Formats: sequence, C-alpha cells, structure tokens
Amino acid sequence: MAGCSPNQSSSDKLDQTQVNTLAKDMDVSLTVKSNVNVENCPSKDNNQCYLAELTLTFPQDINSDDWKIYFSNTSPIAWDGSNEFDITRINGDLHTIVPKLSHYKAGQTYTIPFKGNGWRTAESDFTPNYILVAGDLAPRVIAATQEVKTEDRQIPHMPFITAFETPAQTERGAKDNTPLATADWLYDRHAQINAQMGSATRQSIRVIPKLQQASWQPEHLNTAQGLSLDADTAQRFEAAVELLQDKQIALSDQGIKVNVTQSKQTSLGDQGYKIDVTPQSINITANHDAGVFYALVTLGQVIEQSGNALPLGEVTDVPRYDFRGLHMDISRNFHSKALILKVIKQLGAYKINKLHLHMADDEGWRLEIPGLPELTDVGAYRCFDLSEQSCLSPQLGAGPDKDSPVNGYLTTQDYIDILKYAAARQIEVIPAIDMPGHSRAAVKAMQVRYNKYIQSEQSEKATEFLLSDLDDKSQYSSIQHYNDNTLNPCVDSTYKFIEKIIDEVTKLHQKAGVPLRRYHIGADETAGAWNDSPACKKLIADTDELDSTKQLTPYFVAKVARLVESKGLIAGAWSDGLSHVDAAKLPANTQSNVWDTLFWQGHNGAQEMANRGWDTILSLPDMLYFDFPYQKDPQEPGYYWGSRSTDSFELFEFMPENLPAHAEIWPDNMGNPYTAADKTPKNEGVHFTGIQAQFWSETIRADSTVEYMLFPRLIAFAERAWHTADWALPYRAGQTYSQDSKFFDSDRKADELKDWSGFSHTMVQYVMPALAQDDILFRMPTPGVKNIDGKLHANSYYPGLSIEYKSADSSEWMTYEQPIDYQPSLLFRSTLAGTDYHSRYIRIK
Repeated sequence: MAGCSPNQSSSDKLDQTQVNTLAKDMDVSLTVKSNVNVENCPSKDNNQCYLAELTLTFPQDINSDDWKIYFSNTSPIAWDGSNEFDITRINGDLHTIVPKLSHYKAGQTYTIPFKGNGWRTAESDFTPNYILVAGDLAPRVIAATQEVKTEDRQIPHMPFITAFETPAQTERGAKDNTPLATADWLYDRHAQINAQMGSATRQSIRVIPKLQQASWQPEHLNTAQGLSLDADTAQRFEAAVELLQDKQIALSDQGIKVNVTQSKQTSLGDQGYKIDVTPQSINITANHDAGVFYALVTLGQVIEQSGNALPLGEVTDVPRYDFRGLHMDISRNFHSKALILKVIKQLGAYKINKLHLHMADDEGWRLEIPGLPELTDVGAYRCFDLSEQSCLSPQLGAGPDKDSPVNGYLTTQDYIDILKYAAARQIEVIPAIDMPGHSRAAVKAMQVRYNKYIQSEQSEKATEFLLSDLDDKSQYSSIQHYNDNTLNPCVDSTYKFIEKIIDEVTKLHQKAGVPLRRYHIGADETAGAWNDSPACKKLIADTDELDSTKQLTPYFVAKVARLVESKGLIAGAWSDGLSHVDAAKLPANTQSNVWDTLFWQGHNGAQEMANRGWDTILSLPDMLYFDFPYQKDPQEPGYYWGSRSTDSFELFEFMPENLPAHAEIWPDNMGNPYTAADKTPKNEGVHFTGIQAQFWSETIRADSTVEYMLFPRLIAFAERAWHTADWALPYRAGQTYSQDSKFFDSDRKADELKDWSGFSHTMVQYVMPALAQDDILFRMPTPGVKNIDGKLHANSYYPGLSIEYKSADSSEWMTYEQPIDYQPSLLFRSTLAGTDYHSRYIRIK
C-alpha cells in the first residue's frame, strides 16, 4: 500500500525458537491518533476515516523477511504509510503485516501509520491475539496483544491499545455531541435520575418486575417455618422451588400452606396469576403452569422483602407482553453451555420467557447436526488454516489454535439439556440459523464436505448439501466485508440443507420433550452476491416472478418461510429481510424482529409490521442492544453504531407502545435532537407482540464479559417487558414529537423518578446480592465525583452502593462518607456491601 520497497539484502529463515521468543517478548502498541478531519480518506463511508498508529519493537535482531503478522481489524485498513511494512486485508476482518525489509534491529521501534474506514473511539473497536507466522513453523500468539484481567477493571481488556484522551480520539467527528462519561458528568447524571430518591415514598415491598396490582394489609403471616406445597406441585415447579430456596425459604410440612388452583379466568391469560394471602394460607390462582411459576417467583420476592412477616393481602399480576425475550449470539464467539444455563436461571427469576439462541453466522456454527459433522468439525472452530479445510480463518482475533475459548459448539445432548432446563422455567428456546447472508461457517463447512466426497468420487453425495454454485464468479462484499458468506438460493441443495437442519433440530426438541414452535431464519441479504451465478441466471430465466438478482432474497425468504410453516412452525426473521417480501407470499403467522432505529424513524416500520398482523417483536438498537456500551467511555466495551450509551435507566424509561415519543426524551446516536413524525400510525387496537433484548458477540470473547454486558440492565428490561408504567405517555396516532413538544411533562417525570427510586432500592438490597450469590459478574456502575468549591462530592448510580477512594500509590481503600478535600489523581470505585464486587476505577483529574 505504501511506496516501493527499499532494496533488500539476503534473508534467512526464522526457526521455531526465534518465533517463540519473538512472540513472547516483542512489544506492540496501537494508538488512535484522530477520528476528526482526517485528510485524504480512502474511505467510501461519507469520507469518514480514522488515523491510527501501530508500533512494533523486537527483542532481538530479525534477519529475515520470511514471516508475517496476522491480525483482525473489523474496519478495513485502506492505507498504510510505512516504508518498513505493508498492511494487506485478506477477507472479512483478517489482515496481514508483511515485512518489506530483511533486517530489523532489536530495541528499535517501528511505526506503521494507517487509516481505516469509519471511526475508532474505544478499546473494544480493536481485537486481540495477533499471530506471528513464519513459513511452515507453528504460529504463535504475540503475548503483548493478549487480553488480561487487572484489578482496576471488572473484565479483561487489551493493554496494548493506548488510552483515548483527546476529543479527536473519543469523538466520531464534528457532529458527535454525546457527552463523555467523565467523573463530573456521572455525578450530574446520578443526581438527575435520583432527584426523587429522598422524597419518594418507598413501598415496603417492591417486586421486580413491578406488580400490576397489589393490596397489602397491616396483619401478616410468619413464614419462618417456610412453605408447605403438595408433593406434585413441588415436583412440577422444582425450578421455582429452587429460587425460593435461594432466598432461604424452605419447604416444610410445618410451613404455611400454599394452595394452587388451576382456573379459567380470561383476564389472567396464559401467564397471569393471583395470590391471596389469608390468615390460614397462601392461595395461588392461574390458568396455566406459567402463571403458577410466576406466582411462586413473586411470592419468593415478597417473603424475602418482608423478612418472614408476609403481609395479608391480594395480588393480581398479568404481563403486558406474552413475548419477553433475550437474543443470545453464541456464533460469532462461542459461549459455553454453563453460561447459557446461568443466564436461563436469571431469565426465569425475572419472568423473561423467550431465549432466541443465535447458533450460526459467518464466524461459527455452534450446534451439532447428526449426519453433517463438518458443520462442527470445521465450522465451530477458527484457527490458523488459511485453506480452511480444518477450521475457519482466525477472524475476530480468535488466535491460531482450535482450543481457544472462542471456539466450540453445543452437542446434541447439550442442546437437549438446555431445552429441558429452559422449559422448567417457562422459557421457550427459539433456534436461529441466519441465512442467506451471514452464513459463511455453513458455506465453508459444506465445501469441505464436498471436497471430501469428490476425492472419493462420490459426486452425488458431494453436492447433496452444497450451499454454493461452483461456477459463481460474483464479486461482492458483505457488511462484515466477506466475499464468500452467502448461501446460493438458486441451487436445490441449499433447500435440502435447510430442511435437513430444521428436521434435525425438531428431533432434538422431540427428544427433550419440548416441542419446537418457532424457528428463526434470519433473512439477512448480501447485495451483489449472485450477480454472476449461472444457476441464478437460469432460475431467473425459468421463473416468471423473477426479473433480476435483486428479487432473489425475497424469493428465498418467502420459500424458506413457507417451508418452516409446512413443518407446523412459526417462521421468524429480521424486519429488513421481511420488508422486501410481498406479504401475501409469507405465512399469515410470521414473526418479525424489528431492529430499525428510532432516530431514523424506525417507529414507522415497526408499526407497519404490526399492522400486517404479524408477531411484531421490538428489537430496537436504541435501547435493546446489549452489546452496546453502558456509557460513553473508551474503556466500556461494545459496538455503538446505534447508541453510545445504553444504561438501566434508559431501559426503565422505555415506552414500547409509544415509540415516537422517545424523540422528546432521548437524542439520536450522535447525541443530537431529532424529530419523530408518526406517519404510519398503528391501526386501532393494534399492539406489538413483545420486546426482545439483543446480545451480539463480535466484541465479546469471555463468558464473564457476557454477564457484564447483560446484567444488571437485563433486570430493567424485564421490568419494562412485564409492566406498563403509570407515568408512560399513551400512544396518540399521528402525533409528532421532539425535545420541544413537552408532552412528557414535569409531573410524569417526577412520577417516573419516584418509581425508579423503588426499583433502585430493590436492585441494591435484593437483586444485586442475588446475582452475586449466583456468581454472575454484573457490571457495577462507576461512581460520579465532582469538585465543588474545593471539595470532592461523590454519588452512585444506585443509591445504597458504597463508594471508596484512595490515592493512586496506596493499597488501602477508604470509605467515602462525606465530601473530602480535592486531591488530583485520586481513584474512586463503587462497592456492594457483603461482597467483593467493585466497579471499574475512575480517576480524578
């Protein structure tokens, strides 16, 4: 990419010892110089690019040019300015650093300036595990580029990425007005959301999710002896009993009698329940098992909060949405069965009833499929094999080895175990296999299968499940920059493969005794993928409804959705894939996950989907993408194209039935005001089917980091998925909203903050200790600190958390109790009493 190479002298070859030593001891650092006004951008992305600098320092002389460094960079590097090295992109995010000299001096720092598309304002925009490769020698990870865990942060990070300290490093251009989460800003934010903390009348009992209706009396039952359930009920609801026992509520014949009555009360629906606490017993009424389970979950929270003095009274509770989901991506980076089970337990505890399990994408296939071993033998692993016959290439910083924790898959037994564990907690698992785009793992695995059978001259078997047209010369680039990640919709073997997967997944559900009801097909498209496919040209010529390759994705989506329907299942897909399909060609009962952003007028698309009568699931990036950062800080992980800051209060504030109203209370993704005009109103009586939180795993490698990204904000999501807040603005068809419209007035704001006060109290006193007891590494919020007249004032996101401080050179933390004299470079953190949980440190400037 740079100019001509200098003349090179004779070059030796490295040996394995040299490769090992270099990888172990060389130094690497990466610094973003600027995202703002970078000149001569090679980018096509609105001329927006960033300038960065990579430095290499070797521990010994290198007298060779027969080596390379492979690394991932999710923003393609389009230019480098080095005379000593070239940077070249291979495919996807995989790049190489290639030496242009044959001699490099020990101790000398070599600098490689480079430019990439878009911006890079946070550490997690980059990836770890650079790989040193020399000929046929064993590749090695460069130790300096590995993630490490340090005391000042809760989760692993990459020390070779230098600090982001200037506006040019932290901003996305001149239009970026999202405030940086400094200690000062956090202090003001905490003061704002907790303005009603002192004046709120906190109820003695505040269940999460909040109860629809509860009436408590002064009299109470003593539950110190526990509860008495009949044997059949205790067995049927063993998972709920486990949650009770976690709260030290025992089952005992001497305990308070719990009576369960199955009813047919229309008002309770499938998941609602009633609890009547009398002087003699506790009586639960519900139409179905889900309602009984949720009643027992509520009962556990009420008993815990009442300190074994359970008040007499009545509860009626019905969820606002029957669909309350979490999407969990285990395909980009694999995440373990143990983690999935931990998460499912929490979903049950807070009445979330869908787990959308994303098990196949470009970077990995994560479910064992009988009869197609290549899917997991090859597609479940990324390692250093550029032929991709034993594994996929090491995208997303996977490293060179198959034993990396980002690799792996669920065996059939693992999946069956997950289904049973989820069903016991009233959770439906929705399997998701993305197609036709985002399918690289499957495409490559089936090519390996093809090669195997072609070599043994079994051509019919070789092409049986092939997902590509072997004569296709199409050139394209997917959104993740792959040129080979898309199923071909014009070959019959693609549909035979899809049917094989659906049938095998169905069998696993049958073995688990948990019927499969929904199957998610993704429906992501890749522009230009089939322009030069002979098979597609033939299909278009032979099919009246097709005129061009642009119509192939709608054709494919409709065909696969009807295939899913023919199996007695509901087909799910992302809204953009469905939006191009003639609704008449789709099943009447289709699930649409709407992921339009509100600031791009996404409410109109969501409402159009709902008006079609489909199961419309709000999956909006603005507040429902849990791979986005909690706040704008370069140390907080996650992508941020849809939101730079998604915290628990924002989720608490969400009004899902009035989407345009958020233009009053939230800015766009760059921190600027926007206007939402309700141009496609919901029809009379139309409501959304549910809401779903999304966790995507491109930037998340460790299971502990998944927990950090999900919790505690998933608890606020559970609150809003189940309960409709009294202070929420009701939907008004055709209304236009902006920060000037002021429909969300001061009275509603005060009521909201009082409600938050009760929620926050329960979070600190009960939810966080319970998460800690279950070994969930939830994110502890960073405290706010402000210098006011020479005194440092500190506050917490959740009042009730402790705050500690110390000087940078001290090992002793002191408890913050009142404002202290200003000292530069003091470190502050929040802590949870009775645990060793603490937040990321924040330094005072």
